[in-house]
This record gives sequence, structure tokens and C-alpha cells, in this order.
Amino acid sequence: MDKEEYKLPILDTLHKAIVTISDNSQVLFRALLLLSIIMILVSIGQELMRQHVIALGNNRSMMAIYMTFTYSATFFTFGILAAMFAVICHRIVLLGKESLPNSFGIFLTRRELKYFGWVFLFSITMGIGYMAIPMMAPFFMKAMDDPRNILLLFSRAWGIAGLVIVTFITAPFILVLPATAVGEKSAFSKARSTVRGNIVRLAVVLLIPAMITLLIRLTLRHLGPEVNNIPYDVFTGLIYLIFLVFETVVLSISYKTLSYER
Repeated sequence: MDKEEYKLPILDTLHKAIVTISDNSQVLFRALLLLSIIMILVSIGQELMRQHVIALGNNRSMMAIYMTFTYSATFFTFGILAAMFAVICHRIVLLGKESLPNSFGIFLTRRELKYFGWVFLFSITMGIGYMAIPMMAPFFMKAMDDPRNILLLFSRAWGIAGLVIVTFITAPFILVLPATAVGEKSAFSKARSTVRGNIVRLAVVLLIPAMITLLIRLTLRHLGPEVNNIPYDVFTGLIYLIFLVFETVVLSISYKTLSYER
């Protein structure tokens, strides 16, 4: 069938992702276990730092400095860990478990760094506003701690709308991620040619799990304890990682369908 005529099946792609995760659950569990533990520990560390910032009280300048440092350090640390996490998922789905150096461990190579580089570029497209939030910490701190504050309601609505916009903006290029994970030499060109004619469908396929993840995270944040609670942080971290696997596998299946099965 001609590439221009092929249309990515939305529901079937999501169904294939669920089946793929089920069929490879043991392999994914072993390969991602250590990374998952480290990522949860990093998230707990960030939360502890946030509580420390709140304890600074009226020292607005120190709050801004701490918040900027915390978010920047967490972004790069968590980003590289998430890149390793995602590459493992992509390679298991697209190339099989034999493509990993070992069935358990941490694999940081040039491939994972390139993957993180693409993710970093995509994060820039999400808008300067997302990156400026840490520098505006004194203004947002009250909203973060008071669910009734109009700023919090606005930021949540803005986050959902922003997710929709960003998904459609990045859809023409997003397949560069699985292409990079499997070692395509011209990953960007491969991604652009693969997605041709299916940009909107791919955006919808990716938006569904991303929106579910966002809504669950907002709900858990709203229902969670006001003070730091490590068991709750571990629970929410596990939920996040489960959906990170789902989102990554959906992307892998989309790439596989559009490039190998059309």
C-alpha cells in the first residue's frame, strides 16, 4: 500500500501497545527495575527540596534560587534517566530483548545521550513559560499549596491546553525518538518520511495516553497529603512510571506500524 494512502489506526495502535506490554511484562520489569528505583528516589529528593523551599517562608529571593536550582538539576538528572528508560522500552518492542547488553542494569551510551538531546529540544518547543516557572516560584508557591487558588486552577487548565498544542506541534518530528533508540543513522529524515500523511492521527494516538497520565497526576496531586509523605511519593512515582512505559510503547508501536507494516 502506498505510504500516502496509509492511515494509522488509532484504537488498534493503543490496543497493540497494551498487548505488547502484557507479552513483554517480565522482560520490561527486569530491564527497568533499577532505573525505576533510581527515578523514584530522584522524585522523592525533589519533593524534599520543595518542602525545604516552602520552609524558607518569606525569603523570596532564596526561594527563587532554590527552586531554580532544584528544577534545573532534576530536569537534567531525571531527563537522562528517562531517556535510558525510554530507549530500553523502544529497543525491547522494536528489536527484541536481545538488543539490550544485559537483561538488567543501566545503559548510558551515545544513543541515550542523543535521545535526551532530542527530548531537550522538544521541551523547548513546549514554551518558554514552562521553563520560566521555576524563576517565578515566589508567585506560584501559594498556588501550589492552595488548591482553591485561582492561579492553580489556571495553571492546570493551561497545562491541559498546552499539552494538546504541544502534542500537535511535535507530532511531525516525534518519531525521531524511536528512530534514535533503534540506531537509525538518519533518524530525523526517517521520522519525517515515516509520519507523512499521518501527523494528526499520530498526535491523537499520543495525546490519549498523555492526557490520561496528566489527569491522573493532577488528581493524585490534589488528593495527596499536604506534607511530604514518602510512601505516597513512591506510589505516585510508580503510577507515573507505568504510564511512561505505556506512552513509550505507544510511540514504538506507531513507529513500527508506519515504517514496517504499511
